[in-house]
Amino acid sequence: MAVSRRSDYKWPKQLNLISWIPVGVDIAHSWGDLLQEDTGMRLHIAGEYDTVDRYRWLGRMKLFEMTSSGNFETGQMLMADRKYAVRDGGPFKLRTVWTASKGNSGFFLRGDTKIRTPRDIKPGTKIARLATVQSERYDGLLAWAGVNPEDVVWVDVKDIKENAQVIVDGKADLAFSYPTSLVVIEAEKNPHGLSWLDLNAEADPEGAKRFRKIDPQATFGPFYSGVESGTRVAGGGGTWCITGINFEQTMADVDPQLVYNLAKWFDENYERFKDKHPFNRFRNRGTLVEGLKNTFLPCHEGLIVYLKEIGVWTKAHDIRQKENENLVDAYAEGYLECMRQADEKKVWVARENDEWINFWNAYRKANLKELLPFDGLPKVK
Repeated sequence: MAVSRRSDYKWPKQLNLISWIPVGVDIAHSWGDLLQEDTGMRLHIAGEYDTVDRYRWLGRMKLFEMTSSGNFETGQMLMADRKYAVRDGGPFKLRTVWTASKGNSGFFLRGDTKIRTPRDIKPGTKIARLATVQSERYDGLLAWAGVNPEDVVWVDVKDIKENAQVIVDGKADLAFSYPTSLVVIEAEKNPHGLSWLDLNAEADPEGAKRFRKIDPQATFGPFYSGVESGTRVAGGGGTWCITGINFEQTMADVDPQLVYNLAKWFDENYERFKDKHPFNRFRNRGTLVEGLKNTFLPCHEGLIVYLKEIGVWTKAHDIRQKENENLVDAYAEGYLECMRQADEKKVWVARENDEWINFWNAYRKANLKELLPFDGLPKVK
């Protein structure tokens, strides 16, 4: 693909971004306002809580050209996990533009708890269960703990606010969330404070192995950012949690020249925007290179051209790119085909319909490979 030099490139009049509220919108403005000044391009930045809508508006309705997310949410969308299993949602031909940040999530508890590690979870432990979180997260945790899911007390909650409130009120012992979430930040202000379950895979490799057998997308490491209860630990470092690298994402058919020039701008202007938001410190070439070792997401054609130009792209990346393209595109095409088959059999395609959910899951397991992170790039002779 031939691309223009950035000085010769005519940027589009407008670039449309959809991000999560409120942190994602703030992050987008922290670098986007500079991009707007440099290029004369109007940056339209919208916010949305619901990841189903964010991806639907990006991939199906094409109201936006870019969003950012991590492997967990992206994997849910590509697998059309229940809440994504709508007719105008689910997987599409997704591509990476650049790195966005390093993310972390985990299980939080009230500060006065005696539960410190998964091994402290016992029969009778009260666990808040949020319907929008994949069951593998809970099942993986209990596999690490060695506790049967039927032996804990499930506290079903309707939304993220109630998810935090039941911890503050002592109605549940632990819940899953993100340390950057506004509701978690507010919950930490309670008189007892918060703590986080230590998912130290190095200290307990056998337990972590059991977790990953059920939830193979999970990777573990210290908190990068968020509330002090997670990032501040005696002796330095942070509590171990579920970690990952988030990417700026777009569709495969977006103009390669736009993606090339966006990647070039992010790389060349890192020093200008890195201190404008705490999350920006990971929006650099080093984090991108680290993330490409493990992700199942393919790169956009324009990004590949730029990485080749700066000498980062290798034969190993070529091999991984082909694998990832085949994987993601098969999900996109398979989901459409599965809906056609469901229509022929008069199965109502709706996330409320268990018959459709089971129909799609059976099709996926029979026809598509698992979405799994890789342990490094392939070896090239």
